Amino acid sequence: MLRLREVELHSNAKTWLKTWTGQSGELETFDDQVSTAKSRFSSRNKKGNKTFDRVKEALTEMCPGARRCVYCEDNEADEIEHMRPKDLYPEEAFAWSNYVYACGRCNGHKSNHFAVFDADGIEHDLTPPRPAPTPRTPPIPGEHLFIDPRAEDPFVLLVVDLATGITVPEPSQLGRPKRRASYTRDLVDLNRDTLLKARREAYGNYRGRLIEYADNKESGAAQTVLDALRTDLLDMAHPTIWQEMKRQHVEVPLLVAIFARVPEALDW
Repeated sequence: MLRLREVELHSNAKTWLKTWTGQSGELETFDDQVSTAKSRFSSRNKKGNKTFDRVKEALTEMCPGARRCVYCEDNEADEIEHMRPKDLYPEEAFAWSNYVYACGRCNGHKSNHFAVFDADGIEHDLTPPRPAPTPRTPPIPGEHLFIDPRAEDPFVLLVVDLATGITVPEPSQLGRPKRRASYTRDLVDLNRDTLLKARREAYGNYRGRLIEYADNKESGAAQTVLDALRTDLLDMAHPTIWQEMKRQHVEVPLLVAIFARVPEALDW
């Protein structure tokens, strides 16, 4: 996971989202806020709704590669994901800052699971039970465990082992940051077998593309050719692997040798 590049949402879409967000405050009970937010979101989040068509266009621009899921970076992103679930935060059902584009696999695994640290640093699982209690009560305030890739950089908290593809908390992170890293990784199941294999393949593909660039550079290829190769490399799936290659390159002899041929790639 990487921090997402912010994209400007169309002004009309922002206006409608703000209007719909304000409507949630008109309801008296938390139960009403939750049920209404969910039904209104479902009725509006459809193809042909101009606001959500524009939301999806903007979210697509944020996605890695060819509209890949912002969490796993492998599957196609096809669902608007609320980082803070509607069942807990109905006031954010139409909050632009609460949206990312995810695949059904990651979104379904995350579902309504959510947790916070309270003021004393105690972790509380806020996941609503099934069936939901009556009446429902608002969640307690606190620091969210789930990493928000629009507001912070997951790359600071998580690291991928290039040889195995396994995602782990960044070794220097301790305490709450370490727990947030492991919680986020597990909540969207970032270490499922298919992703480990895909990351290892991506590592080989990135190395191959970088070597191809180095070979062309050393043979005197035109700058237009080099620019196209660079663009192709940066458009590949699993961009976290590329960032990890740059972060870890001094620890891997093969990468030391490759980047020595193309030192400028460390700034890509």
